[in-house]
Amino acid sequence: MSTSEGTWRLFKTPIHDRSPAIERLPVHLPNQQLAIYRDTDNIQEIANRATAKKTPLTEWFEANLKYPDLAKALTYAEFPQEFTWKTDKPLGPRWEPHKRGYTIGRVYFAHPSSGERYYLRMLLNTVRGATSWEDLLTVNGHVCHSFKEACREKGLLEDDAEWSQVLEEAAHWATGAALRDMFASMFMFCEVTDPRALWDQHYTALSDDIMHHIAASSVSRRSHQQVFVADVLNETLHDLDRILQRNSTLLSNFPSLPQADGGSILAPHPNRLIREEQEYDVDSAQVFVEAAQPKMNAKQREVYDSVLQAVEEKQGGVFFVNGCAGAGKTFLYRAILARVRS
Repeated sequence: MSTSEGTWRLFKTPIHDRSPAIERLPVHLPNQQLAIYRDTDNIQEIANRATAKKTPLTEWFEANLKYPDLAKALTYAEFPQEFTWKTDKPLGPRWEPHKRGYTIGRVYFAHPSSGERYYLRMLLNTVRGATSWEDLLTVNGHVCHSFKEACREKGLLEDDAEWSQVLEEAAHWATGAALRDMFASMFMFCEVTDPRALWDQHYTALSDDIMHHIAASSVSRRSHQQVFVADVLNETLHDLDRILQRNSTLLSNFPSLPQADGGSILAPHPNRLIREEQEYDVDSAQVFVEAAQPKMNAKQREVYDSVLQAVEEKQGGVFFVNGCAGAGKTFLYRAILARVRS
């Protein structure tokens, strides 16, 4: 870092700023508008702003009502070609027809994993002249329950035949655990049109090992005949949720799928973070310790022995380890943790 940049930061001078241009059209779900504010702004004032209630998207509906001849031929992305976004008082945020000039609009990107927001964006790029959220959801006179359903009714989505075929072929050789991993990957990284139909079609294969796990569990202590169908379903959903959580998402993010009811029989601890920390292999930890101890220098060994003594004698203690990058602090921490676990 140069002296100029250092001084700039020491005096807390702003180093970046953001002022959104209307060419980037926001996409938000009903009553989930984007709010942009400074950290010094009053929260109540932010909530009361007209712009918090009126956005380019909500005012697109109003403009389609107000200027039917001009607006109804345009999609949301095409709107800046003929209209200008105004925010001056006292009229507040609104679309007005161009007096001069021409603008190319771009709708903010939405990843397929963002759920309904992704399907809303797909509709906004194809539907013309919508005057309300309900109008946007209406296809051939039928009001759909979700933006995804509306996209499917409009034929914007392909069917799930390819994903179904993959699961069907894999079921001949893959375990239930491997199939659940594959199933979760499809939901996270692929565009599954009808999750519930795919789940119902392949549930038997996805859960084929769960009954054996429950019967073999020391917590459950049941025979195969005593394992209930509801328990198999619940444990399958819990395991699917654990896979999704490892990839920073949740089963609840896919509301069309059945949701786990109650706690897991097989989970050793209800807290996911604690449970993940307890899922280690004792033998591997012992191998790591045996390989790590001869590699320690004198200072590392001193800390290693001091911490383990406090652990083994149940004395507790606070230890501060300092060193530059590459000095071996992480190696030391891993060795201590592996020794305790082994």
